[in-house]
Amino acid sequence: YGTTPRPLADALSNEFTQIKNTCRVEDGRVIIKYEDHVFEEGIRYTDPSFLTMFTFPLKWGAPSSLNDPNSIILSEEMSVKYFGDENPVGRDMLLVFGDSVKKAFTVTGVAATFPKARNLDFKFLVNFENIRLSQPYDFNDWSSFLNATFIQVDSATNIRSIESRMNKYVRLQNAANPDW
Repeated sequence: YGTTPRPLADALSNEFTQIKNTCRVEDGRVIIKYEDHVFEEGIRYTDPSFLTMFTFPLKWGAPSSLNDPNSIILSEEMSVKYFGDENPVGRDMLLVFGDSVKKAFTVTGVAATFPKARNLDFKFLVNFENIRLSQPYDFNDWSSFLNATFIQVDSATNIRSIESRMNKYVRLQNAANPDW
């Protein structure tokens, strides 16, 4: 888990047939409004593969719903905070990005309670494409970074082969940041 250039996931997917899935992750802050509830919350922008690459069983909903850019997946903690004990799937929440960009999202899933021993979690998941609502975002900018790019390979034996060919991406990033 570490910062990576924005275009890395697409570049790796295009070059390496050994890579089964890629997943970009970026975190941000939004205002969430639901009925009388208004809170500033952390949100995670991610590719739909996040819910298939990592073990986040859903209490309600389907992992594939993250393919829809109008969907939002909640942690069980956030589901209880906003909706109590009822199933919120199908309910709408208004998110405010930056100073004024508003978008309604439909709750399409709630993750089961996370185990105490974990490396990853989330409060809210939305499709990565929504990152454009929070800021101007160039997906091809090698000089800009995001929180993480994860890959899933068919076999662990493929990792060394992929690592040995990563230098060209380091060169692309360094060329985009000549002052480093």
